Amino acid sequence: YEPGCQWSLFSPGCTLNRVDFTSTFTVLDQNPIAIKPTVAITPNLGDDGIAYYQGGRIKFTSGANNNLIVSIDNNDATYFYVGCPVYNIAIGDTFEASAGCSKQTISCNDKFANLGNYRGFPRVPPIAASI
Repeated sequence: YEPGCQWSLFSPGCTLNRVDFTSTFTVLDQNPIAIKPTVAITPNLGDDGIAYYQGGRIKFTSGANNNLIVSIDNNDATYFYVGCPVYNIAIGDTFEASAGCSKQTISCNDKFANLGNYRGFPRVPPIAASI
């Protein structure tokens, strides 16, 4: 038993379809850790109050990084901040960004409207260390 959801986002147990929570973007600049698309990132905040793409992924669909998948640490309305630097990015490269999940009840309910498939136990207390 653990407080967070045990399903992986878009897995069969979760039942959500990645396509429904994925958007396509085009690269505007060549920053390897903060990828800026040509348009504003919308939505940039999920209904759960957490950055919409935080914990999600980017999959490049063209250019030198075609088919490369990287994790998204965070996002705002202008940038995707990735978990590791992505080199050889060129202006005009395209990529897909998929939403992320915090594995909290609020995300499952408010962001994804998928509470019926939530596989966590929110009333289990978190692990606490004592000194």
